[in-house]
Amino acid sequence: MKQIVLSGLLLVGLSISTAALASDDAKCMAPENEWQPKEAVTQKLEAEGWKVRKVKVEDGCYEAYALKGEERAEVFLNPKTLEVVRIKKDD
Repeated sequence: MKQIVLSGLLLVGLSISTAALASDDAKCMAPENEWQPKEAVTQKLEAEGWKVRKVKVEDGCYEAYALKGEERAEVFLNPKTLEVVRIKKDD
């Protein structure tokens, strides 16, 4: 019985994690002809105090490798609106 409950809790936890990631990716869904140029990502983040090292496309989002002070992060942005979808800080 305990194994069934634990298995159920594990499945619920994995479902929630997957749903959270899917919602981030969904925020980046836009036709490529509506995307802003990569240079706009760099301009936006630099205006916010980031030093951008590289910008690439990852799962439909712009992904910028950037530094703010000593903090390194991957910043994911919607390619159409340049809204920050997620920031993944490097440890």
